[in-house]
Amino acid sequence: ALARQSSGGLASAVNRIELIPTTNGRQIWRTRLAGLSATQTGPICSQLRQQGLSCILVVNQ
Repeated sequence: ALARQSSGGLASAVNRIELIPTTNGRQIWRTRLAGLSATQTGPICSQLRQQGLSCILVVNQ
C-alpha cells in the first residue's frame, strides 16, 4: 500500500508478493516491483526505511 501511495508511476510496475518462511519460524514478506527505474523506486525505499522497514534496491543493467 505504501508503494502505491508513493508514486503514480507504479501503475506500470509488475508487483510480485511472496511469503518467505525462515528457519526460526518467523515470516518475511517480500515484494518485487519490476519495470521501474532507480529514480522511481528510490523514493519508495526511502519512505519504507523511514518507517523502520528494510528495502533493497536492485537495478538490472
